[in-house]
Formats: sequence, C-alpha cells, structure tokens
Amino acid sequence: MQVPVYLARENEPRTGERVFTLNVSPHGVRLVTKQKWQPGGEPLITPHAGEFPQPAQVVYCHVRERGGFYVGLRFTGRSIKWNELPSG
Repeated sequence: MQVPVYLARENEPRTGERVFTLNVSPHGVRLVTKQKWQPGGEPLITPHAGEFPQPAQVVYCHVRERGGFYVGLRFTGRSIKWNELPSG
C-alpha cells in the first residue's frame, strides 16, 4: 500500500519531507526518503489524509542504490489504521 506521508524531525517539524510509503502495517512503515536517519531517531510521521502527527522510532536506515534511503519506522504512539484513512 502506497500512502503519501509527511516525515519530519521532532525538533524541526517545519523542515519535513513529503514521501510515499512502500509497506505499511498498523505498527510501522517502510518508506524512501532523501534524508539519512539514525536508528533510534524519533521522527514524526503524518498521513496526508488528515491524521495527526504520530511519533515513531527509526528501526533501520539503508542506502538506496538509486539515491536516498530506505527507512523502517516503528510507531511509538497509537497504531495507524491505514484502511480507515479518508482518501485524498
């Protein structure tokens, strides 16, 4: 499931990046980003469909051959019900 989300550093929420998920689950997400993230980092992830920012923790950050990084996040707050998000 590919979902547009906004990924930002908790201490710099206005300098976030719009990215798309590659894989989603209620408890985490895998996405591609231009920014390098350190494992253990705590970004905020916000689905574009009107949800509130969710705290997450970086599980891994791997270099992507075509540029950017694959990042795995685990939600540290409540889970996200992706299939219940409003479309658009």
